[in-house]
Amino acid sequence: MPFKKIVSFFSKPYLWYSIAAILFALCIDIELKWLLVPCKSNEIAVAANRIILALSYSYIAAAIFHALVIYFPNKKRSAATMPFLNSKLLVLCELFRQCKQIAIPSFDFNNKKYSKDEYCLLFSKTGFYKDDDFCKGLSKYTRHESLRSKIIGIVTVLLSYKEFISNECFDYLIEVMNSSFINNGLHPYKEESNNYYCNQDEIGACLFYLY
Repeated sequence: MPFKKIVSFFSKPYLWYSIAAILFALCIDIELKWLLVPCKSNEIAVAANRIILALSYSYIAAAIFHALVIYFPNKKRSAATMPFLNSKLLVLCELFRQCKQIAIPSFDFNNKKYSKDEYCLLFSKTGFYKDDDFCKGLSKYTRHESLRSKIIGIVTVLLSYKEFISNECFDYLIEVMNSSFINNGLHPYKEESNNYYCNQDEIGACLFYLY
């Protein structure tokens, strides 16, 4: 089992509350002398029971404190926050869709499924200094960078609520922020300069992977 899954398993509050419930039942059993496993009373057994009771009461008190002060308030905040976060995730998906759409002819976007190689080839051949098909007066490059800037803003907001999002979502957002799409930005091909750095192939592949 991967280490992250082990950590995730032991970080679930239900596990620790279940242990508290078992210890509570054990305390009742010892206090009322219902002994599930009958044994002769002796000093060692009495001392062991005292230690078990002391540790159990401490754990149960900590579990109750955690539930009242942390768990239930967080659940309430999460319920109030999730609609906002879901709306931001939908906006993020739409921004990625529009960014990916820039390289796709408008008459093909809704009718054709592109493979990675097909999309990367299309992206690498896109003239980003030409007018955008959907935003007249803007170049494809300008629109691409505008969408990229908005994506950075949305991801930054979502990461500030990391305690309310799933591990999978958090990992994806970190992957977005560490991607060449975010860190390097797009450097389109310039016909007039043979020595100009161009990373359209890299950004096209990154966009296809992220969305």
